[in-house]
Amino acid sequence: MSGVFPQQMSAAVAHGPVMAVHQEHVHKANSAEVLLSSWRALGRDSYVVHAHWPSAHLFYRPVRGLYDPLLLAESVRQAVPLLSHVAYGVPFGHRQAWENLCFDLNSVAMVATTAPADLDLRITCSDVVRRGERLAALTMAVDITLNGQRLGTARTRFNNQPPAVYRRLRGPHADLARAAARALPPGPPIDPREAARTRP
Repeated sequence: MSGVFPQQMSAAVAHGPVMAVHQEHVHKANSAEVLLSSWRALGRDSYVVHAHWPSAHLFYRPVRGLYDPLLLAESVRQAVPLLSHVAYGVPFGHRQAWENLCFDLNSVAMVATTAPADLDLRITCSDVVRRGERLAALTMAVDITLNGQRLGTARTRFNNQPPAVYRRLRGPHADLARAAARALPPGPPIDPREAARTRP
């Protein structure tokens, strides 16, 4: 995407076709963890992103008969790098960091069933800040439906940093491999029921 200015990118995708989501767009090392499947521009700074929640996720399992709300948080998180790259021309290697995230859910719509869980995230971006031609920050307002039923809303603001700035901000924690090597080993697992889980 280098050489494409954000202004040109936004104009190019306006009212665009349905586009597939690729693994690198959402910064996931494991393709099975990609929840988003496609996206489309509805207008300038307005998009719809389609997502699918697996019926049996290794970590985000139903809790007391309801979908794990962390599935929604992760769906919104994946939309952050996706739109950064495909809609605002952010090069791969730049990092996005949440400033805040909040969401409201309709608990009736969160009831877990055996039916496929298909979501639409209608996203409006605002308060877009650029440093020259580079995206620096923006706010996303998200309206979410699950299998055609209103699920809730989410709102987040994030900033975007080039690699050199990110390394300076994170200091010794910028290199994930080095930070993991210095981390203390985890303690013994608690009873999974205390954390609304089924496995240690």
